[in-house]
Amino acid sequence: MNAMDLSLEDEEDRYELRITAEDVREAYLLDARRFMQLGLVGEVVFWLALIVGAADGPVRLVAMGAYAGAAIAIAWGVIQVGKASGMRPAQQGLFLLLALAPLVRLIPVAAFIGRNPSVANLWRPPAQTERSAEAARQRAQAREQQRAEKSRRRSKPAAVERTKAADEVEVFDGQKGVQRVDTQAAVRTTPTAPAKPSVEPAARAVQWPANDVVRQQALARLSTALPRIRLIDTEGLADGAQMPPELIMRDLNIPLDGDLSLLDLPVTRATKGAFGVQYMVEDGKRFNAVLASDLEEAGLSVDELHRLALTNLRRLVKGGLKLKRANSKDASYRAMRIKLDGSYESSVLLLDDVWDKTLKKHAPNGVVAVMPSRDACTFIDLSALTKGGLADLREAMLYAKRLNGEVVNAILHRQGRHWGLAGELDGV
Repeated sequence: MNAMDLSLEDEEDRYELRITAEDVREAYLLDARRFMQLGLVGEVVFWLALIVGAADGPVRLVAMGAYAGAAIAIAWGVIQVGKASGMRPAQQGLFLLLALAPLVRLIPVAAFIGRNPSVANLWRPPAQTERSAEAARQRAQAREQQRAEKSRRRSKPAAVERTKAADEVEVFDGQKGVQRVDTQAAVRTTPTAPAKPSVEPAARAVQWPANDVVRQQALARLSTALPRIRLIDTEGLADGAQMPPELIMRDLNIPLDGDLSLLDLPVTRATKGAFGVQYMVEDGKRFNAVLASDLEEAGLSVDELHRLALTNLRRLVKGGLKLKRANSKDASYRAMRIKLDGSYESSVLLLDDVWDKTLKKHAPNGVVAVMPSRDACTFIDLSALTKGGLADLREAMLYAKRLNGEVVNAILHRQGRHWGLAGELDGV
């Protein structure tokens, strides 16, 4: 009996079920596969509902539930894979985040739903859809009314259709500076005479004093004036004096014949002790000099025009003034070339605040400059004259001559707030 019992115990030991780590891993992987399959089914249901679903509530809820179930199933499957791989909890969490990263595709899906009217109803309740349609109809009606209003305005006579924007222009007043002026103010404030029977058309153009219109137009044109240095050596004329006609004509290469006082010449002002300054305005694609007749029409004095032009030049300098070194970096001093807009570089010599503040650090001992042409201006510190600075000024002059053919050969020295002629450069 004892022998038989021992044999039975041996038989039970022989067929005892043993669970290994490999069995556990395979079980986890099997669970993971099942959850992944459920997630895939949820994805398919979601997309089918998205494509063929109607606007009723149940289909919308089915789609949302399918997507939520798919996300949960995928997450649980990832957890099972992590257990099968023997990952630690922290590693499982990171792996779960990576697995759930595809959820960001909800962003383009939402954008697709919002832009596609055939699918938008899946996520919007019927009441919201009706409100959107009503808002769209209202916007369409508003656009139609605006088009009708514009068409009605265009059909009116041009004389009646004078808008406020067309009546106002920017002009310069010598006392108040640049301001907006209503060109029809004189018409509106002029007392009207009693109405008389007339057979003229009702839509006759409104008339206002011709001299006022001409003045406003002239002021508007001169409000953009910029100064340009045309003459060097004012022959002792006081600052602010009008240059005599013979000097202006000599600069323009016009023969001195007849009564010069009858000529309509460019306004030329003696400025800074050395310069004859003219004033340029842009007419279309051309720059024209301001003539004496232009100044008379606008009712401005030469000094008022000069202050206006300097104001415009400061605006130009504030937005675009640049400096470029004109000599070798190995030199013990700097020769600086002014860069502006390609037309008014030399005019920077007229701005005291630029030389007293902005450029003071480049020429603390005084300024020596050349302006061979309207678009070229190079300067050095006064102390650089003994260090080879004249050679750099001569090179700047020769470079401008190669580009323009003719140059103004004059060395300028700034003393106080005036400029003086210090001679000419040899070999130019």
